[in-house]
Amino acid sequence: MELQLSGEQKLILESAQRFTAEEYTFEKRRQSVAQGVTVNRSNWNKLAELGWFGIGVPEEVGGFNGSTIENTLIAECLGKAQALEPYTMCAVLPARILAAVLDNEAAQQAIADLISGEKLFAAAFSEPISRGDMTAIKTTASRTTEGWTLSGRKTLVVGGDVADMVLVTAKAAGAAAPEGLCLFLVDAKTAGLTTDGDRLVDWTSGVDLVFEGCKLPADALLTSGEDALALLQAALDAASVVLCAEAVGAIEGAIEATAPYIKERKQYGVTLSSFQALQHRMADMAMELVLARSAVMVALQALANAEPIERSAKVAGCKAFVTRIGKWATSQGIQLHGGYGVTEEYRVGQFYKRLLVIDALFGRQEFQLERYTDWMLSQLEGRLHGN
Repeated sequence: MELQLSGEQKLILESAQRFTAEEYTFEKRRQSVAQGVTVNRSNWNKLAELGWFGIGVPEEVGGFNGSTIENTLIAECLGKAQALEPYTMCAVLPARILAAVLDNEAAQQAIADLISGEKLFAAAFSEPISRGDMTAIKTTASRTTEGWTLSGRKTLVVGGDVADMVLVTAKAAGAAAPEGLCLFLVDAKTAGLTTDGDRLVDWTSGVDLVFEGCKLPADALLTSGEDALALLQAALDAASVVLCAEAVGAIEGAIEATAPYIKERKQYGVTLSSFQALQHRMADMAMELVLARSAVMVALQALANAEPIERSAKVAGCKAFVTRIGKWATSQGIQLHGGYGVTEEYRVGQFYKRLLVIDALFGRQEFQLERYTDWMLSQLEGRLHGN
């Protein structure tokens, strides 16, 4: 499959390629990692200045319209450049959520702060029991005379260590999901909110957030019930596709790091690239890259045209497929580099680590594959019964 880009989309892609080539060298990344930096706020502000945080957001609230296609073009470049900044998790995902609840005054101000880069937003939806199911929630929201009290623990919160604001899911005390599902906007400085943990295996931001009797005002609640569930699923589907595009960038980066290496590295007096088996291995990696990119295109079509159930299923299938391909292709990059591939000083191993994290976000490959196959089986059953 080939994605036909508009003139504006081509400009965005060229801008992203140019920016990442200049700003995201591997040496700069190593320095940031050594200094314990998970999100470089200077780089984050540059992304905001480029207008990337407003893509997919209505123009009337300060956004630049556009679609998830533009988000994926940017994410692919960031994935290839091994950017530490969590564009998908702290820009695309929060923006989609806030843009859907603009009847709330707090959300209106929040989305303006997000687009400008003035504040960094994190999304705290995952819990130890979730495993990808966002309705599996133990964090509770209790009604008080002044608003709400939050108690619980959220895991794998990307950007949670540096966020100014946090989007949090909780279950109304005494209620079951989805009726009791609540979505809150929480100031990261709220008393009773603490972080636990440091960085993820790929050196990017990722912590647990612990809520111990956090007092929130009444207007911190953005939406609840079935509306919250539908809103969150749509936003998570879009973010999942953008994450998959980042994985595609990582696959391409691994190939581009490996191809010149095997042309130069010699074994038994000849270059590694002269061995037919390794030529076939590189060809397989290139083929998998094309397949992964095609899967993202199919998911983009589903985002634009499919009904919610079909959309979510196809996105789940895309994530399962791309993460499987991505882990295989990037691991081959390590294998072809030999011992160099596992060192922190060499970039190829970092692509594999990034794929491990992408796999973990929003539910692992097995969870996503089960969602997709369940939908496929339901479609087959419907056809067998003439529905």
